[in-house]
Amino acid sequence: MQSELDKVLSELYTSNKKLAEQLLERQVISANQLEKLLGDEQLPLGQLLVEEKLIFQYELKKALLEQQFSGRRLGEILVDQQAISAEQLEKILRKQAWQLEQISLNNSHYLLSVLFGELTL
Repeated sequence: MQSELDKVLSELYTSNKKLAEQLLERQVISANQLEKLLGDEQLPLGQLLVEEKLIFQYELKKALLEQQFSGRRLGEILVDQQAISAEQLEKILRKQAWQLEQISLNNSHYLLSVLFGELTL
């Protein structure tokens, strides 16, 4: 089993394809199972800003309302409204990207365990 794991990891690192794509191609997991595993993992920018105490909930609601009408990006709206600075936006976007990377890594480990039958769906 370890050699299989090493082979898959080697292919993952040498391929331009993500692990999920490789598992779908090998028909190890279905698209529905993958969606169930990954769920809605997007970390909302507004929620991060509120959690970091950079904005208040009412500022987020106001910006989200404007976003619905304008179609502009939330961060851009908040900077224009002077709720946050461009520097704060850049910092929180970096944090958001890092968190998404961690989620992706955790899901990859979980998918590998599913691949090798250690867990069942």
